[in-house]
Amino acid sequence: PAVRFGVSANLRVGDRVIAIGNPQGFAGSVSSGIVSALHRAIGLSSYDDLIQMDAAINQGNSGGPLFNCDGEAIGVNQAIYTKNAGGSIGIGFAIPIDDVKNLTDDVLNHGRPRFGWLGAGAQFATPSMARALDAPGRSGALVASLAPGGPAERAGLRVGDLLTRFNDAPLDSVSALNRLVARSAGRNARIAYVRQGVEATSWRSPPSMNPATKSISTAPPASPAAAL
Repeated sequence: PAVRFGVSANLRVGDRVIAIGNPQGFAGSVSSGIVSALHRAIGLSSYDDLIQMDAAINQGNSGGPLFNCDGEAIGVNQAIYTKNAGGSIGIGFAIPIDDVKNLTDDVLNHGRPRFGWLGAGAQFATPSMARALDAPGRSGALVASLAPGGPAERAGLRVGDLLTRFNDAPLDSVSALNRLVARSAGRNARIAYVRQGVEATSWRSPPSMNPATKSISTAPPASPAAAL
């Protein structure tokens, strides 16, 4: 028998969830709670898009499933926010199952995970930065550097461009850009950006990359968290 995968994109704040794992070596422990927040980035990776829940998880829960009330796996428990290397204080995080399915599909179909590579370093554009770029009220990722000969440079992007959408998805953080680029390996990508107050669109097919040797973009560190 095998568990069924749910759809983590359908989760809502307040939904009940159940975590199973081996906290502190106590095998098969079950705890329950609710989804506290979605789309959390806590600095564990460049791709953070985590489910936050208050179900108690501790050392030993990492890699265990997070279920919804229909018995479907909707996440993989990953980390907790804690103080002084303590235990759970009701702030836990799980990888959405939709992201897990993307990786497992790559492994099954290609023998390894594949990640798109944009070849650009970026930072989140604050409102004051957007105003300075003649893009008041816009949010996105500001191109801070370009890899010579990389996909972004070949697509015509320049340092100082404000990237606002990737394949029609809004860019509200650098981690959002990272995730969207990573999932686009082998597919054409459409990037909307603002340059000197003028909106434009560029097309590019980000090649597959080895995540151990290439960086998609950079992001500032976030709040302290502990991997389990």
